[in-house]
Parts: sequence; structure tokens; C-alpha cells
Amino acid sequence: MKERGIIFCQELIPGVMNGTITLTSRVIKPQPDGSSTWLPALSAEPWLFFPDGLAGNPRVLRCPFRPGEKRYVKETWYYNGEGKDRAQNVAYRVDGEMPKYIRDAGTHWRSPMMMPRWAARTWIEILSVKPARCQEITLAEIKASGIISHTREPGFACWWDGVNYDETPKMAYAALWDRLNAKRGFPLSANLWVWRMTFKLAVAS
Repeated sequence: MKERGIIFCQELIPGVMNGTITLTSRVIKPQPDGSSTWLPALSAEPWLFFPDGLAGNPRVLRCPFRPGEKRYVKETWYYNGEGKDRAQNVAYRVDGEMPKYIRDAGTHWRSPMMMPRWAARTWIEILSVKPARCQEITLAEIKASGIISHTREPGFACWWDGVNYDETPKMAYAALWDRLNAKRGFPLSANLWVWRMTFKLAVAS
């Protein structure tokens, strides 16, 4: 099976790398029409689903994420052009600022979208995929998505990326979701259908 990439934002990369983030939700494209319930398709391929309740016009939507599939994590990076030796010639923005001598040489940060497989340092294996409404997420799923929380008196406090939101877990998740997706037209308030998948760290094959 060909290994493809998957993008995580810079703030979530450390949690993916250390195994504390094990769930992500990705907007389904195109969005299904008018259905609120789903059934797995009658197929040997477990990533096929069809919406139940589309009057006279059921559609099959293929999920791009497959259980058992490995993907390499794409992140903001730079490459000094001196060969495909990741340890010596590739660095990652989440690890710190670009060295001045590299910056002065005209090298710039590269988009995660442009990261090839050979430059990646982290792989995940997809364990499960299901369709769900964006707002229909449990507290356990919120925590697995990158929201770290603990209880203190007199109320409940939530943190994400070291910032104390002093909010409920769902409010903190909404802030994270909207920061990553609202500008792309996918605010949490729209309650869109998403592919919700769990994963674990893996090694490259």
C-alpha cells in the first residue's frame, strides 16, 4: 500500500510525536445532503459508507482514510539542498527557529503540503474511521484530539498549547477547531460531517 501524507498543524505535532494525540477529524468532501444517519456500505472495503435517508437518491462516499493504512506526518520544514539525508539536511519549524546562517543563505520555511515522504520523521497508522457530526464529540475524543485538561476549584480549566482557556473542554475544542478550519469555511458552528479517525504511532515500512 502506497504511503501518503497527512498534515497536522505545528502546535499539534509534538502531541502526535509523543503519542498523546491519537484522534483527528477531517471534513468530508463533498458534504452529504440531508442525512443524519449513516450505515456501513455492504462491501469488503470498510472505508465505504452510505448515508441513510436520502430520499430516492442514496450515495456512496469513499473515505480517503483506510484502517490499517500508514501515513507520514507533514509539517513545516526546510531543506538545505545538500542531499536527501534527513538527519543532516532537513529541519522542522516546531523544533525552533531556523538557524541564522541558513536563513541568511536564502533558505525559507517550506509548506507542509510540499513535504515528500523522504523528509518526514513521523508516521501514523490509522486504526479506525467513522463518519460523525463535528459537534458530536465525546470528552475522551476531545482529549485525544489535543485538548489537555484537569479539574481545579471552583471550576473546570482547559489548556491547549500551554494557553489557559479557563473554559469547558468543548469550548476549548471549538477554539482549536475554528482556529484551524473557520477561515477555510468550516466553522464548528456549521456542524459539518467529518471523518473521525483514531491512529497510533508507526514506523515507516
